[in-house]
Amino acid sequence: MFAALAEFIRELIVQGTYEGLAVIYRWTVQRILRDATWEARAICSLLYQQKMTQKEIGDALGMTSRAVEGHMRRLRLHAARLTSLGEIDALYARIASAKAGDR
Repeated sequence: MFAALAEFIRELIVQGTYEGLAVIYRWTVQRILRDATWEARAICSLLYQQKMTQKEIGDALGMTSRAVEGHMRRLRLHAARLTSLGEIDALYARIASAKAGDR
């Protein structure tokens, strides 16, 4: 199952369509957040959807900005581990270049 999904994702990357990359990006984020705590998921949501700062997120969730930073650091480490295991592809550069090409 995962092998077929990984192959499908690689085909979308090769095709390089913005829509395909958006699907891959969404799947990758969902995979990273699958094992995350509710706090980490809430922090990601507030960062991405509300464009809040770490200080604002800390105030909203009742934690310090340092705690928010710690949650994000652990998520980055988790994403790096998933990448090294081949479970996800590091797509940030591909997404950024696709968006720049659309301008």
